[in-house]
Amino acid sequence: MRLRYFAILLLLSLPLSAQAPDAEWRTVETESFRIHYPQPWEDWALYAAARIEDAQRRVEREVGWEIEEKIDVLVMDPFAVANGSAWPFLGWPRMVLWTNPPSPESVIGANRDWIELLTVHEIAHLAHLLRPSRNPLRRALQPLLPLSPIATAPRWATEGYATVIEGELTGTGRPNSDFRAAVLRRWAQQGRLPSYAALNSDRTTWMGMSMAYLVGSAYLEWLRDREGEDSLRNLWARLTARETRSFEAAFSGVFGDGPQALYRRFTAELTARAMDVETALEPHLREGELWQDLSWTTGAPDVTEDGTHLVTVLRKRGHPSIIAVYETAPDEKAQEKDRERIAKMLERDPDDVAPVRRRPLPREPEYQRVAMDGAEPSDVRFLPGGKGVLFVRFEPDSDGVLHPDLYHWELAAESVRRVTQIGDVRDADPAPDGSRAVAVRNRHGKSQLVLVDLATGGIEPLTPPSVVTTVASPRWSPDGKSIAFVEHSAGRWRLMIREIQDGATRELSVAENALVAQPAWGDANTLYALVGEAGFLEIHRFDLSAGTSSQLTRSLGAALAPAPAGDGSALYFLSVDSDGLDLRKLDAPLQLAGIEPIALDPALAPAIRPQTPVPPAPLEVEQVAESREYGIGRQEIRVQTGGGYFPSTANFEVGLSASDVVGRFSSLLLAEIGGTGDETGYALASAWRGWPVEVRGHIFTAEHEVSRQSGCESTIVACSDDFYDFDRQGAEIALSWSRFAGRTLRLTAGCALLPLLFPP
Repeated sequence: MRLRYFAILLLLSLPLSAQAPDAEWRTVETESFRIHYPQPWEDWALYAAARIEDAQRRVEREVGWEIEEKIDVLVMDPFAVANGSAWPFLGWPRMVLWTNPPSPESVIGANRDWIELLTVHEIAHLAHLLRPSRNPLRRALQPLLPLSPIATAPRWATEGYATVIEGELTGTGRPNSDFRAAVLRRWAQQGRLPSYAALNSDRTTWMGMSMAYLVGSAYLEWLRDREGEDSLRNLWARLTARETRSFEAAFSGVFGDGPQALYRRFTAELTARAMDVETALEPHLREGELWQDLSWTTGAPDVTEDGTHLVTVLRKRGHPSIIAVYETAPDEKAQEKDRERIAKMLERDPDDVAPVRRRPLPREPEYQRVAMDGAEPSDVRFLPGGKGVLFVRFEPDSDGVLHPDLYHWELAAESVRRVTQIGDVRDADPAPDGSRAVAVRNRHGKSQLVLVDLATGGIEPLTPPSVVTTVASPRWSPDGKSIAFVEHSAGRWRLMIREIQDGATRELSVAENALVAQPAWGDANTLYALVGEAGFLEIHRFDLSAGTSSQLTRSLGAALAPAPAGDGSALYFLSVDSDGLDLRKLDAPLQLAGIEPIALDPALAPAIRPQTPVPPAPLEVEQVAESREYGIGRQEIRVQTGGGYFPSTANFEVGLSASDVVGRFSSLLLAEIGGTGDETGYALASAWRGWPVEVRGHIFTAEHEVSRQSGCESTIVACSDDFYDFDRQGAEIALSWSRFAGRTLRLTAGCALLPLLFPP
């Protein structure tokens, strides 16, 4: 009976895909890849397919190993976020590419082409991790243990190395980004660089899980610069050698000392460089006033037209997120209460000393809305008049795939109304009259600006959907005549203004190698935006009438997400600290003079951004064959083994499983051979998921004669054949249907057409 349950559980396991197996899947094949995708994603998939062969050739040259197997690639968008993964199983490697593009201010926003960056990073994982062992025993065991010895390397080494390759082959990516430099610099200045033990994985600190990429790549670059260009290749060669070695032994043989000892030296040098940067900048800082001391991740703020209220999303580890609306005026009651508390303390003990307060008192929100479990709010914006807030929440469709949708929170009534239904809209900004909003729609790998009717939820395209052009952060001007947004085209992010009346678009000038993000209007002639240059992310002011721009902030970490008050009284923004994001404030930003740049020694990298590399040639575009219907998919057959040993008997299980990468059709043939009196038999089970209704079939036979097992005759209870022994056969055909109906409800129905049959 164990055999029968095992077969059924195997067939019910979830496929690798997120888009449902019964979707209209198609396949396009290149020399080295089979790329599978649902039909609406065809433009994205074919764009990637035309460039993926050249990406693999470049990665293999850089890594020093050629991938021998053909790679199955799944294209999908299960959570509407930018990501990907590689599964380096020897003999059947996989890649999963999520099509949603990143925003420019994200950790992977610095790229010249999102598809290029994504494919290079994931292919780098495979070219790195598919290198097999040269040890004869490990090669003999490869069918049972289909992993390279490099898979035993720590996460910081594998993710860090793929990040190094991403930077080398694209000329952009995290190693060449302002974001990585800002994080390394600020963490080093505050003595918060991760320990070697925490470098792999740390969920207890803010951005702890990103350190394998950011710090790991910088550490590997430092090692390579110290020992030579071939040192990293030599490390992987030693790790896959005929002589079995641990990662530490292979590492020491290349770099002369262990990874932990050299990491301490790396962090010491990085800290010294970061402190040199602080010394150079400190006399010239303009970081504003710390308005709210926060931790973990804080959402981009927004301020009402009259400057009286601010809204943001507060996130704290282990707690639900909160949409918080604050009054911006000083909290006189809290300050008076604090003064009274200190006065009483000193009155009770005149020799006591009042505490030094360098951070503001915590503010209490005037309004707050605690998020439902798993329903994270984002992209908060005030409606005109400040009486309501627009925000985005990700909601599942009937297959459980998440889509960003727009919600309206009426503050006074404390009611929330869903504006769009599976609209794939985010980062919405309302028009001055409050009737509609401009938003970003990323759908099927294509990006565009849309207009959303806030009364009906109707969506109207403003720009055509595009695989090659990505848009982000649209903002409506106060006079309602223009929309500012950022656009990724021709290899970089650009700051754009689009006129509502005639659709005319113009680009505002920023430095050639600068990153630009998060525009925000001051008045109809003033725009603020985040600009990244030389490893610093700062807020710049753009005077549209004069056609000039100037830097407004200079920080030790980074200044993000400008939020000007509509009356011009203040500019609020987020600042980066090692424990999370804080809220800061600059008074009268229109009256502040621009900040002159400071030249820093390039040798201070990676505490600043490395010098901009010569950009590699774009990936070569190759002709791709016509796609075909996916059908039942390519069936991969694998041997399944198992068994057990018991004091009275033993058994052995062997079988064959067949399945496709999407999970449409799966089969298992399994036989169990038992010792004296143990269970013997076979099972054959199959499942078809290519229709909305899943069909499963299962036949089995099982014989178990406990009465024949050794020692049974000596037990106190007689081993009656009728009570313990059985010889059974059965068959079943079952249908099932399952769909999500909202965030927390899943509907499931099913029936057995041919139930299990047992002889008397």
